Amino acid sequence: MRKFIAVAVLLSHQILLAQNVGIGVSEPQEKLTIAGGLMLDVNQEGNGFLDSFALVYGHERNAGIAYHPVNGMRFYTGGQSRFTITPNGHVGVGTTSSTYKFNVNGSMRGSTIHGQNAAFGNSNLFDNDAQIKLQVTDGYSHFGGKVRINNLNKTSEELHVKGFSIFDGLTIQKGESRMDSVIINDRLGVGASAGGYQFRVWGISRMEDLGLGGGPSGYKLRVYGDARIDSSFRVDESFAVGGSVDFSKKLRVKGGDSKFDGDVIIDGNLEADKINDHGVVTSNGSSQLQIGFNSKSVNLTMGPGVRFDYECNIVDFSGSADNVRVSISQFIPDPHPDYVDWSYVTMAPHSVDASNNTCLIRFTNQHNAQVKIKGTLYIMSVARL
Repeated sequence: MRKFIAVAVLLSHQILLAQNVGIGVSEPQEKLTIAGGLMLDVNQEGNGFLDSFALVYGHERNAGIAYHPVNGMRFYTGGQSRFTITPNGHVGVGTTSSTYKFNVNGSMRGSTIHGQNAAFGNSNLFDNDAQIKLQVTDGYSHFGGKVRINNLNKTSEELHVKGFSIFDGLTIQKGESRMDSVIINDRLGVGASAGGYQFRVWGISRMEDLGLGGGPSGYKLRVYGDARIDSSFRVDESFAVGGSVDFSKKLRVKGGDSKFDGDVIIDGNLEADKINDHGVVTSNGSSQLQIGFNSKSVNLTMGPGVRFDYECNIVDFSGSADNVRVSISQFIPDPHPDYVDWSYVTMAPHSVDASNNTCLIRFTNQHNAQVKIKGTLYIMSVARL
């Protein structure tokens, strides 16, 4: 017994003098040097906290590595578990019960995030606002594949937004896109930049409901501001300018002037709104004009230099001779060879009587021989309101 105590005292004295302790090594380089494995909590009795079978740093015992029951690890700083690796390999930051390969409880920031065959699910990864699932505050974002918003169907569109959407500015350069209901607060360019226009389309486009600069308000397309279409524009049903749509008409223009710099071709009838059952057009001044047409059958044989006055009816405009003007619109001659010299005859309206709705048409033979004239004379009357 005395010998054992003497050896123990001698050994403790040597350890104090050496300062470094070695296990499996004769010359330890640190306070504790182990050549081989180190096992803690062999019986798995630790509860995962720093006060139970943990490797602790500092005299305050607030930083260290603990055993996560069962077969996991927890890393502590400031007395709190900051980083956890679960037994099945899930990593948690700010949480001790990660159910994903990587779970962050709080804000996360990184310069670059790479993923392969992966997805950001319904998790708050980028902002502490639970309503925002993905937030990009600066720079560019690139989606190399198809984008689905509120829709998981694998359809052919490059971009499919299901629900109501608001954009301050949007340019769609190529591919097929689908949006159920859209508000564009600034500009929309389809196929290229919108430039200085609220809405600019290059190519063919189809949308269910679209409002540019505001809500669609029950319309399929509503634009607040100027719009430009560089390619074709087609309306299969009715179209209205300056008022509500008249579905019995293909085009209705109301409440303003219309200007056509090029030719206007109308295959069918042209009908303007009526005043007193007469068609109304607008002159280049501030007044309105009424236009009416009449016809008169003509059959004359005239010697050289002879004049003849025909009385013709004109449209009843309920006005006076001061605001009614009459002109010859057209003369259609009889095709018989006896009436081929009608071009030598001049026709001039005069003596307009708006009260009785008549005028005189003077025929004058300018030829030095007898002329036969036969055909239909068309007269246009214009009244200023």
